[in-house]
Amino acid sequence: MIKIILATALILATFTFAQFGQTSKTGSVDKNDYYYHPHTGLYFTTNLTFGYASLNSHHEESGWGDDETWNTSFTGWWTPYIETRLGGYYSDVAAFYGAIGFGCGIGEYEKIDASSTKMLFGLGGEFYPFQNKESALYGIFFGIFFGAAIEGVEVGKATVLLDEKRSDKKENFHNIFGRIEAGYDWWFSTRWRAGVAFNYSYGRFVNNENGRFYESYKDREVISNHNFGLTIRIAH
Repeated sequence: MIKIILATALILATFTFAQFGQTSKTGSVDKNDYYYHPHTGLYFTTNLTFGYASLNSHHEESGWGDDETWNTSFTGWWTPYIETRLGGYYSDVAAFYGAIGFGCGIGEYEKIDASSTKMLFGLGGEFYPFQNKESALYGIFFGIFFGAAIEGVEVGKATVLLDEKRSDKKENFHNIFGRIEAGYDWWFSTRWRAGVAFNYSYGRFVNNENGRFYESYKDREVISNHNFGLTIRIAH
């Protein structure tokens, strides 16, 4: 999945710079015009994302005589997730940035009500394939992002049904992920714009603890996460 996301990013970047080459000679634009709308200088966005999350863990353990395999999962909604991006523009056709985000959600862990938290950080880019500022297509953008996420789930007192304990149960679904995004911006001044975007991210992490107790002991956990989001943003 990560390879597919990376290939998509390369295709979008190639298309963007190809469009730039075709439109860069269309003539100068009056910078004092209210509709100049440049992709230059400082890049900054504040994002609110409402989305759906599927966090999954596949666990394999062997070495005690009997092999054990079990799966756990959380499905729910972000309410909402907040992300800040800071970087700079390149040649009016792309922006590159670092980002940090945090969010909370509600859903179900093994059919029991649960809450979730998420923190992420990483690096990304946006591409603006249409360079004609008078075109309605000028606000379209595509994005790619790679980072690390720390995602956790807390079930609460209902865990008496899961592990026969009356204490809270916590599960971690940390991962390395890639994200693709497509959206549209509407300019409301020469430097600021508001936009919406749809995005999808896939995360995966493999944790091995072989030989923890003795040589033949094997403990392997594979975490895979899917996130779908609708983002509302203010961008500079």
